[in-house]
Amino acid sequence: MNAMNRTLLILLVMALGALSACDNAKTPGDPAPSAASAEADNQAPEKHDDDDDDHDHDDEHAEKPKGDHHSHVEGEHGHDHDNYAVKTPESIEDLPEGINVVEHEMLLLNNAMIGVFSLIIANQLENIPATIYSVHDARDLTERTLAAGKYKTPKNSDDLDGFMKLDEAFHADLVELVNAAKKDDLKLTTEKYADVIQGCTDCHTQYRY
Repeated sequence: MNAMNRTLLILLVMALGALSACDNAKTPGDPAPSAASAEADNQAPEKHDDDDDDHDHDDEHAEKPKGDHHSHVEGEHGHDHDNYAVKTPESIEDLPEGINVVEHEMLLLNNAMIGVFSLIIANQLENIPATIYSVHDARDLTERTLAAGKYKTPKNSDDLDGFMKLDEAFHADLVELVNAAKKDDLKLTTEKYADVIQGCTDCHTQYRY
């Protein structure tokens, strides 16, 4: 074998050796996993299906409602207006204990006016007259009691005539409210409703508070 052929053979052997070394070498981007990382993989956290438990705890720690959310207005003796639906008796002696004749009428009227407000908002004016009329018997009992001199107002009790005149004007406003509702006039009914509420305030500031 001449010198040139030996040189080519040596170069071929060296090339084959280099190629084999490349196949066995690890690339720089793939470092061998360390013992720590292997252990971490083996100890991966398990997924706990405890969503229900979390929700249960949320419910347990949620703030409990303090009483119901329905607003109640109490009378002078702590009576619940929203639950006051006693039928008007024939005489003041048969009124519920602790309730005088005017308080009885005002408790019923309070519920009626809340109902009227809701009817105005819903534009169901045809139901307003019956709602107002539900206080009629209580008003009659009040008138009889006043005429008999058996009631005194908490404030300015010596001005019974003035109180009775203001009461007459108030009920006249109620009649106008009923008439506006019968006409199915939403705007007028709303205005008359405001007049009635103002009448309540006028009477209370003069004879109650």
